[in-house]
Amino acid sequence: MRMSAIQTQNAVILTVCSLASAHAQSLGDPDQSYLSRYQGRHAHVAVVEYVDASGARVEGQRTFTAEKPFRAGQGPTIALAGLTLRLHGIEACPTDRVIEVAVYVGPCSGALTEYLNGELKAAPIILCRAFATEQQKPVQDVTCWNRYRLGPVDIVNHTESALLETGAARLTRNKNGQAVRPELEPAEAKARAKGSIIWNPRAGVPPPKAP
Repeated sequence: MRMSAIQTQNAVILTVCSLASAHAQSLGDPDQSYLSRYQGRHAHVAVVEYVDASGARVEGQRTFTAEKPFRAGQGPTIALAGLTLRLHGIEACPTDRVIEVAVYVGPCSGALTEYLNGELKAAPIILCRAFATEQQKPVQDVTCWNRYRLGPVDIVNHTESALLETGAARLTRNKNGQAVRPELEPAEAKARAKGSIIWNPRAGVPPPKAP
């Protein structure tokens, strides 16, 4: 399998916009230097930053360290010690039909876990952000970035975008067909255009209906 890393919330009652959108307007996406501050003596570091309702200020933080890569849980989740992080607004393929393509062989429903584990294995640093209202929950809605090295270059990847672009995940949509994370529509569209994994005809997944 070619790892997707190498290819490419509960807000308070005030807002329905996604966590990632709030971050883009305030803290901004983290770059390599931002993530480097969390580099430590351990092989793998996962950091969860908790931001205020405006997304403008970090109010708390949890750090997890490990000598082996962190692992994906069930669906679009990352399993940490005593905590599950759920990648907000994306979901796994809804069918178990077997896909046989250059980048993936296996049941369509298993692609997200395999690709997410590829991202986690490649990344010594993972940074996720959640609203502060998530802080005491055992399962927290987050958006994540991971830093990995490609040859001599350090690259920061937005985790949900990478999974959508490879076709390993699809956007979560409401009953009207509207994406919960509309800012990620272009990433999903790339996979649909290529017929990749979820969007391969063998998967039997219909295209999203127009809202």
